[in-house]
Amino acid sequence: MPHQVLNYHDVQLYDSDVALFSSQQWLNDNAINFYLQYLAQTRCLSDVLLMDPSVVSCLLHQCEEEDEYADLAGGLALKDKQLCLIPVSDNEALGGQSSHWSLLLFQDGHFRHFDSSGGHNKHSARRIAQAFEVLLRAVDRHDGDGAAEQVDDVEDAPQQQNGYDCGIPEGELVCNPRKTFLYETDKPWATAGDCFCTWHCPWLDKTISFGICMDINPDDFQAPFSAYEFGSHVLEHKSDLVLFACAWNDFEPHDVPPYKTLSYWAQRLSPVIDALSSGAYPKANCHFLCSNRIGSENGTFFVGASCALSLKEPAVVAHAGRRTEELLHVVDRSVREAVHAKIVGTLRAFKPNAPPKVLERLPGLAYRMEESLFKLATNQAEYSDPSTLPQRIACIQENNAKRLLHQQQQQPPPSVSKKGAVSQDSDGAMQVSKPLAEEQARAVFQHLQTWRQKLVNVYGVAPWEILPNQTLAKVALYMPASEQELIVCGVHEEQVARFGSSLMQELHHLRGSAPTPSKPANRPIKSAATKQSRKSEAAKRASSGSVGGGSTKKRKNGNAALLAPAASPNVNSTSLMSPSQMMFQSSGVESLPATLPTLLPSASMPAAGANSANSSSSSTPVRLSPAGLAIQQPFFSRVQQPLPHQQQGLTPPAQQNHMHLLAQGAGQLSKQQDGKSLEAYEQEVQSLRWMLHQSQQEKSQLESEVQRLRAQLQGCSK
Repeated sequence: MPHQVLNYHDVQLYDSDVALFSSQQWLNDNAINFYLQYLAQTRCLSDVLLMDPSVVSCLLHQCEEEDEYADLAGGLALKDKQLCLIPVSDNEALGGQSSHWSLLLFQDGHFRHFDSSGGHNKHSARRIAQAFEVLLRAVDRHDGDGAAEQVDDVEDAPQQQNGYDCGIPEGELVCNPRKTFLYETDKPWATAGDCFCTWHCPWLDKTISFGICMDINPDDFQAPFSAYEFGSHVLEHKSDLVLFACAWNDFEPHDVPPYKTLSYWAQRLSPVIDALSSGAYPKANCHFLCSNRIGSENGTFFVGASCALSLKEPAVVAHAGRRTEELLHVVDRSVREAVHAKIVGTLRAFKPNAPPKVLERLPGLAYRMEESLFKLATNQAEYSDPSTLPQRIACIQENNAKRLLHQQQQQPPPSVSKKGAVSQDSDGAMQVSKPLAEEQARAVFQHLQTWRQKLVNVYGVAPWEILPNQTLAKVALYMPASEQELIVCGVHEEQVARFGSSLMQELHHLRGSAPTPSKPANRPIKSAATKQSRKSEAAKRASSGSVGGGSTKKRKNGNAALLAPAASPNVNSTSLMSPSQMMFQSSGVESLPATLPTLLPSASMPAAGANSANSSSSSTPVRLSPAGLAIQQPFFSRVQQPLPHQQQGLTPPAQQNHMHLLAQGAGQLSKQQDGKSLEAYEQEVQSLRWMLHQSQQEKSQLESEVQRLRAQLQGCSK
């Protein structure tokens, strides 16, 4: 005998009714009646009618005579009701079963229908409205006459997100797949299908095979594994598509990729894969689409890993994770390869003079960018649009720069002062300044990438061989004021020796102040091996004599040596270099350790106006440093986007700075005078050729400018 759980006025709830609530999937008429009675007793006014679902069933299937309608309307006190709420089900017969409930409302002579499944109960609601119209006339109410002919479906009614009781109001049943292999927990209540189901879809012109959960496994786990029952069925019917629904359990940690499950599903379809690889399959390909349950129930977790597999390769086209509900975007592999090729071409256009090392890594970088673009796109047209590809790549680069700067901000350099001041503690450890704001740091990072790109173009080396992105980002974030602070920010002493003066010139240029030479007391302590190596280099250079044939001069002392001009014209510090296109680096290549190829020493080039004493070499190698910069307006108060015409060529200050880089590199990078190899000579020749190429380009630009000015003068004279 059923156990009664609740007796509320005229409603009795039993344990079978309450059991429906636990799964949050189903409702029956008894449960609905209980809630309507609760509302009627606690919330509703006397002129509101909440009809019992059983009374609605009686209205439809038992009332035939006028007196029967009159008795029912009298019992409901329908004559005094202004608002009537009527539950609607898709049950067509008395005692039949239904799968969906909706609500019909009658007020002011109009019917309104609220359906959470997009019109599933439209016909049922109209049928009930017609019967209710008869019920109204039975108590001499005529405000509903003709109202059943116009039942308004409420378009903004909330729609359910599950599929437990959804359906199609019109159509025909063309295929009803049944689970053929039952799991042990299915056997007490389920009946297995007769065989696997395959159906040809006429509007797609595709043959589709259906499988459910256990169907892909060996029958009852007792048949031979090599029987491949479901895979053989797909092969026999030459299917284009396999649709597979399942609820597999998960016994792995949530952070473990689900590749083991994906591999097993593919293995169970081996007959199809083998036929495709041998050319015996009559179709070009067969795809496996799986929808697997996620989440948990009663402590059991489900594996998820819904996926799309291409069985021709075989390959995973797309897959979801273990715990999250995801929408998979499936695009043909040929389309993705085409987009990858376009990305490679775009990156090559961004880097026309990139060295071979960078070009070798472009395909790998392009694959990572393609994956990001694929995840960001909302549809295939947006994903494969070539007109927006440069902008989308730039957006990815900008996001990567933000993320990189944020990571560096979370890991400040050692010995950071609490007040942000630059000082030296009792142990001699350097302290760096307070980090810049996000927008400021991003602008500085972009300018430093431009500086690094110039060195890449000149020497034909990879960017990460000059400064890795992480180090460059930290320098941009803290804007070191001296070479000692560069070391605190992670720049190695060898990199400081090669590029320190040039980098400091760029930083002072951005800061808008003259460079402050480091005091001897603030210089980092160097190891004995480093000192001995530099002494040995100094002795070798001293023995070689001066380049110009003159005798070795006495070395300049103090700050004068540090501020010696770097064999380049005076730098005009009053104009700001425009940022160029940001470089595209992936997180996997910035920190690869590599040594920058060195260049042999070239003949020194005296600066314009320099006397013989200033142009002669010294017996000890002196790092070439930029000339003192004039004080200018602070950088951050006038940062702006470069105009299009500014990106076509270098401004005069940028050209001067570029020549400074060339001169510094030619005179500073050589560390192997005692062992000139063929490779070193080739590198020097390559650098000189590039310098010649740059000079020719500048000459051509000057000639064009002269011609333009002459034409203007001639026009004015006329």
